Amino acid sequence: MKKDKNLIICDIKNRHLIINGNIIKLPPGQFIIYLHYLTNKTSGCKYPARTSCNDCNACSEPLSRTVESTDNFLSLYHQIYGEHSDQYKRFKKNCNKRKTLPYKYLLQKISKTNNQIRLYLKKQAGPFIISVKGVYGSKVYGITTDRNNITILESEK
Repeated sequence: MKKDKNLIICDIKNRHLIINGNIIKLPPGQFIIYLHYLTNKTSGCKYPARTSCNDCNACSEPLSRTVESTDNFLSLYHQIYGEHSDQYKRFKKNCNKRKTLPYKYLLQKISKTNNQIRLYLKKQAGPFIISVKGVYGSKVYGITTDRNNITILESEK
């Protein structure tokens, strides 16, 4: 591993992030949302032939699309925590009540996640937080670190 790169390792089995060597444990809701944006960055790339992301943010998405991702979030909860976990059961129950996540809930989770990352990384947190780009009415959310510097270690379930 090169020390000069901005590296993110998402360890699904141990449910934590390793960012530039710092282990960051997030509560389940925050971990799932961060993993969602990491997955958008890695496997959701619209230009996989490009060798790097540079200033491209095509993998970022408007909050309106994120709040509709309940099936994806439910799948991630199931994959990571298992169908018998309290986290999965609670999230599934909430999904049955409503088909989208509340904007306020999502914005709170993004803010708390970013604060947690800033707590560990201080001034170096910029490329690792869930950032917002654009102007009112056309804002998109995503992670700005190059997709080549992101590793998602799958769970062995």
